[in-house]
Amino acid sequence: MTQPRVKTAVGLGSAFVVFASVLLVFDYGLTHFGVEENFRINLDLIDDVRSWRQQVRELRKDPTHSVVAVIGDSLTMGSLAMERAGHSALPGRLEQVLSQRPEFLDVRVAPLRWGGLGPVEVFNLADVIVGAEAPIVILTCNLASLTMAWAVRFDRTELAAWIEPRRVPAALLLPLHRVGLSADRVLWYVSLRESGLESLWREARRLQTRGERVRPRLAQWLGRVPRRDTEESAASRSLLGARKDTIPGKNRFTGSRLRRSYSAAMAGVKPGDPLMRFLRAAMQHLVSRGIRVLLVVMPVNLEHWRAVGAFDDPSGLQKTLDTLEQHALASGAGFVDLHDLLPDRAFRDRASHFTRQGPVDGTARVAKALAPTVVAELRRLAPN
Repeated sequence: MTQPRVKTAVGLGSAFVVFASVLLVFDYGLTHFGVEENFRINLDLIDDVRSWRQQVRELRKDPTHSVVAVIGDSLTMGSLAMERAGHSALPGRLEQVLSQRPEFLDVRVAPLRWGGLGPVEVFNLADVIVGAEAPIVILTCNLASLTMAWAVRFDRTELAAWIEPRRVPAALLLPLHRVGLSADRVLWYVSLRESGLESLWREARRLQTRGERVRPRLAQWLGRVPRRDTEESAASRSLLGARKDTIPGKNRFTGSRLRRSYSAAMAGVKPGDPLMRFLRAAMQHLVSRGIRVLLVVMPVNLEHWRAVGAFDDPSGLQKTLDTLEQHALASGAGFVDLHDLLPDRAFRDRASHFTRQGPVDGTARVAKALAPTVVAELRRLAPN
């Protein structure tokens, strides 16, 4: 071997050793500073969608089963403890109500539910939802999800990777920049998935996220950042802010917090609103693939809104409801408005999650109010 080649080989070998050493030190540092490996990142959410899709497909293999898919955020969720105690969340209650009619004993309700799921996620995952082949899809709409702050807080832009290539041109015409996306990011994400690099991408993002988590702890350890700026004190400040937003002695938000959380819905969402465009595009795609879509506006605590002076002018909210109905009908979807269904006692916390037991069972009321529309859709799809 000539001398230049020896030098090249030694150089490459040294570079590899240095690179491997850096990775080992980095991984050791993450572990040393208590950043766990088994946490979920945005890309892991696709596993939930795939499991749900498989569940729907399995249910449809039985010709006696009619399947209704329910897609929504925490308003449709149920904690595992409450489920075990027999207090079902909305999808389970809806199935129970439908089964009280002899003709619908074999209806199965399949829920896809994440905390913070909103219009952008529904659009990005529309092709995966289509793949489940559920004949009826209920899209629940939390009015708080219509604010841009919601989209920023629950930033899941990487789920754009699951937009099928044939739908990318339509995606590029949407206001991507308003939700943290861009044309090049959408193309890059889709290319990564199409190239079979999903697993590698996921592991790289997990390592990056672990690094981001360790940064404040490392800064404190080095003594370069005062304790008040560390992750722990930030969590304390967040808790303090939550207390300021909560009425003392009541598990309810203050009027100022409600106005922030529902600012878009209260002011009146216009037809050209960015999030409305994503929602409409998602509904149009589902309907175009032969799925019957129902857009359901979930209840909000209007009684409490009025009590704290956060809802003096209903005209803005009515404009939002009109916009939602307009987009649903124009897309070929059905529309169900339940926003004013429940009294204050039917909400169990400040975030307007419904009660699931007691004298005022909010979840049961929502299921009963929604059932007639679902029944009509099931009958419409039933063979003559």
